[in-house]
Amino acid sequence: MPEKTLNSKFKPLCFSRRRHRKLSKIKKVMGCLSYDTVIKDGKPLEIKGYVYNYHNLFHYEISHLARIPIGKDQVSGIHGFYSPMFHDQSIEIEYDGILDEARVAIHEWLTRTSVFTTLKAINWMVWLASIGVNPIKVVVLHGKSLKNYQGNIPFEFDNQDQANLYNLLQRLSFL
Repeated sequence: MPEKTLNSKFKPLCFSRRRHRKLSKIKKVMGCLSYDTVIKDGKPLEIKGYVYNYHNLFHYEISHLARIPIGKDQVSGIHGFYSPMFHDQSIEIEYDGILDEARVAIHEWLTRTSVFTTLKAINWMVWLASIGVNPIKVVVLHGKSLKNYQGNIPFEFDNQDQANLYNLLQRLSFL
């Protein structure tokens, strides 16, 4: 018996370059900056020889915060996967890397709020709830880890990011 195939008229967005470009433009208008290169002092931000986009930067920022429990795991932002960009040597994966992505989406929403990041965070929060994790608790714990962060990330944000982070910390004063 032959396998079921998709209707030939149905083409997922990821299979069509033209549709992907249109979707990328819509995402950009809505505030998506995850895959834009981070520019510092007029040059792409490079750490350990790797040029960072904002998604990588979010992982890097989270790795400097306290771990938070998501389900039964203590999620750091970079210990659910191995990447030479973040790890000097091979590591033992501690938990499913998708939990890192959920925390990144929440971090992105809290620190760089836009229509896109809000929708993305809602999507991840629905997913967290579907696996039995309280997404509100995750947001609160991540907010507390941001608020309690005492260290310095080894580069400075531009003025707009500093203002956004300051405003975020003011909004999190209830935590």
